[in-house]
Amino acid sequence: MTWWVLALTIALQAQAGGPAGALSVMEGKWTGKGTVNAQEVAADLEVGPALGQQFSRLQYRFTPVGTRGTFEGVAYYKGCKAATSCSGRWLDSSGAMHVLSAVQTADVLTSEWGDGATPRGKTEYRLNGEGGLVVTDWVRATDGSWRQFGLVTYARVR
Repeated sequence: MTWWVLALTIALQAQAGGPAGALSVMEGKWTGKGTVNAQEVAADLEVGPALGQQFSRLQYRFTPVGTRGTFEGVAYYKGCKAATSCSGRWLDSSGAMHVLSAVQTADVLTSEWGDGATPRGKTEYRLNGEGGLVVTDWVRATDGSWRQFGLVTYARVR
């Protein structure tokens, strides 16, 4: 990389408030399908700024195919716009509330959730090279191993 390309990249990142992390790049509406808890699901995801642009909101909804039941959850993250790590809170329609701790790169946001008083897990939001988004969920077993329970692939709606 020549010096002027590097200088231009640094200047543009500074102008934009730093490098864009995965959560910023994910902003918009997504629709997808996959499997959660061994059930085929149809899912929607919306990511964007919230509460006077002080937070980033990730709103998730899925319906198991062939049922009328719906699961909904919302996460609010503080400081994820240009940082490599941030924190937040998750609330969902099962009544769960989790503390979130996330690490991000340009194309992956990995969010660990739970605090010991609640189940521990992690969710990875990975932008694939085809303009899609793959979301994988794991829960931590009592022996410390990770058990995958969800995998949903999304396409951007807008």
